[in-house]
Amino acid sequence: MVYWLLIKKINQLKLKNLFFLIFIIFYSCDIKEIECIDITNKYGNNGSYYFEWIRGIGEDNIAVGMVDKETFNQYVVGDTYCVDELML
Repeated sequence: MVYWLLIKKINQLKLKNLFFLIFIIFYSCDIKEIECIDITNKYGNNGSYYFEWIRGIGEDNIAVGMVDKETFNQYVVGDTYCVDELML
């Protein structure tokens, strides 16, 4: 009888550990999608710095995004700029 209770308790602990492990895996895997653009133009004035890139198909779809001065100085036209979350 004691052996059976011990086995039952061990199985309960294994099941709890399995659920705990699954919980940690799902909540610790913060999936971040990296977005990249090819810089087609860059300009800055009055302390604001911008990159331009072609969005979608065709040159009429130009997008503009603001970056900080440090990022602005690290890239030249033609470079690929990647960020965790690109606000399109």
